[in-house]
Amino acid sequence: MFSSVPAEADKQQRQLRGVLQGLGLTPQTPVTVLSDVAAGPRTLGEAASEGPVSHVLDWFHLAMRIQHVAQCVKGWPDTTAEDRQIGAGVADSIEHIHWSLRYGQVRRALDLIGQTLSRLNIMAGMKSKTARVASKVMRALVALETYVAGLADLIIDYATARRCEEPFSTSPTEGAVQWLLHRRMAAQQQMRWSPRGAHLMLKVRTSIVNGTFDRDHAAAERCGRRPFRKAA
Repeated sequence: MFSSVPAEADKQQRQLRGVLQGLGLTPQTPVTVLSDVAAGPRTLGEAASEGPVSHVLDWFHLAMRIQHVAQCVKGWPDTTAEDRQIGAGVADSIEHIHWSLRYGQVRRALDLIGQTLSRLNIMAGMKSKTARVASKVMRALVALETYVAGLADLIIDYATARRCEEPFSTSPTEGAVQWLLHRRMAAQQQMRWSPRGAHLMLKVRTSIVNGTFDRDHAAAERCGRRPFRKAA
């Protein structure tokens, strides 16, 4: 694991490459970058790798987009039996879209989104309480459609990847980030950090996670006024 504050770190590429080489990276080793496809992680992954690089949209961020649509559907009116039936049908459609994407069936997911949007468009044009909610769900679903269509080539069969115990989500990484930042950067006990201070704090906490604290900081402080001494 490695971490840094970009404004203070000038060796991120070398740092990541060192981690990869420690895992056996060679110029022939294919590397898969699992991310939210933001430019930062993609560029860093490509620069640090020596061989072919491929990119995958992680399930964590895709699932959050689907969950947003599902949350909108939960606001569907339930005044009448007909309202409840229609709402259940829309929720079922979103669930089918969810599983299609879970299995990497992008074309089927986009078809289901298109069919659901057609039904919602009719309901949104009616003069009823349902129309307002239908319009809200439509906006969320259109956003999901745009997101999926734009990243279709980076969506994989996440269900199979999980069965094969292959990485398919950045949620473990998100958890590690939360641990590294800890409550000193959270809302309850938030402290003011300069970029330099945050960078050094992350270096210390990362070395603890990696089990290299003694070695890393004994070497770093050999020339310091107060040389590193291991606690009794």
